[in-house]
Amino acid sequence: MAVNVWFRPYPRKGKKYRAYFKYKGKQPSKAVMTKKEGREWAEQKVKEIDAELKKEKSLALMFSAGSKEYLEDCAWMQRQTINEKYHQYTSFAEWMVKTILNKPVDFSFDSITIEIARKYYRYVQAKVSTKTANNHLKNLKAMWNWHMAEARTNFNPWTHIKKNKGEEHQEYVPPTEDVVAVLLAAKPWQQNYLNIILKTGCRASDPRRLTWDFVNFEQEWIAFWTMKRQGGEKKYRKIAMPKGSTLYNILKRRWNERDNRSIYVFTNPETGTGYVRNAWDFKYMLKDAYNYQKLKDGTKVKRREKVGLCSKAGVKLFTLKSLRHFVALRLDDSGKASLTDIQKLLGHEKATTTDTYLKGLRGDSQRAAAILDDDDLLKSSELNQNGAQNGAHPSDETE
Repeated sequence: MAVNVWFRPYPRKGKKYRAYFKYKGKQPSKAVMTKKEGREWAEQKVKEIDAELKKEKSLALMFSAGSKEYLEDCAWMQRQTINEKYHQYTSFAEWMVKTILNKPVDFSFDSITIEIARKYYRYVQAKVSTKTANNHLKNLKAMWNWHMAEARTNFNPWTHIKKNKGEEHQEYVPPTEDVVAVLLAAKPWQQNYLNIILKTGCRASDPRRLTWDFVNFEQEWIAFWTMKRQGGEKKYRKIAMPKGSTLYNILKRRWNERDNRSIYVFTNPETGTGYVRNAWDFKYMLKDAYNYQKLKDGTKVKRREKVGLCSKAGVKLFTLKSLRHFVALRLDDSGKASLTDIQKLLGHEKATTTDTYLKGLRGDSQRAAAILDDDDLLKSSELNQNGAQNGAHPSDETE
């Protein structure tokens, strides 16, 4: 590439001119004897500068490669966590191309300034919600921090973005009578699933992932594992399951009637193995499923495809996650369980996490499990409903 070369007199002996030029932010110079020599030097110097810049660019950490490497390192995490990160990084890349770069090209980590980070945060906040923007911020910050630890970049713009509190999400916790109504409307296997949550306070997906290896009838315990720990450490928590308890009877019956092809407590009859996360039976256990039917005139009509248990029972919609909150509050209201009892049962690393569910004191998971086993929801609901119609109700111990 031709450049304009300037010459000025060189004051010392041996050379006649000082040649210099400006190119891509640089201004090299050299003492030469003739202008021809100066132009030849400039031509060669331009090639050297281009090669140097190309090398620097190739060494820069690009977003496509950097995000791929980080996600590969996150392989130990839950699949849904990895998917969340992937979709958020894709969202950021698409926003960069459309809003900042105005062309479909890759970009480096070092090109992201605090201003760009702030603009993206505000974009997500305006388009979706403050809670979602905070989640994007958390995951982008984590990726930058990982690369900083690997010495691939030395600046994290996301740490300079302050989270906004936004509106606090209030998890709906159903009243006892609604939980009872859903249990009565449920099929036997659904009653089993719901009662495992109600008798252990486990997470919504725990019964689905539970295998027989973690059910011990001789020592009378059931165990759930979690990977919600920094570094991907798998931790197990055992919950007492005394012989004759509701939990024991449910699992013993399922063991006797189990599908020998599967290691799972809840087996998908179509596959002979465990259910996947978005399995229809679980995704639409409590809520209704809808689809859109296209009419001849081209219009779409929303039609209910499946009625969830909440609709069947005629109660306000709640989620499987809500039952975990229901258990925590029910234990706290009993006055028999301390904060540490409830913490150990729920499997929280810190008591402060449990305190977000409730306010309480302190103790151990066996006592908490015993309280839940003695807590007969169906019986207490019947006693509390004056004038309720008496009759036989399926208990949570029978299928």
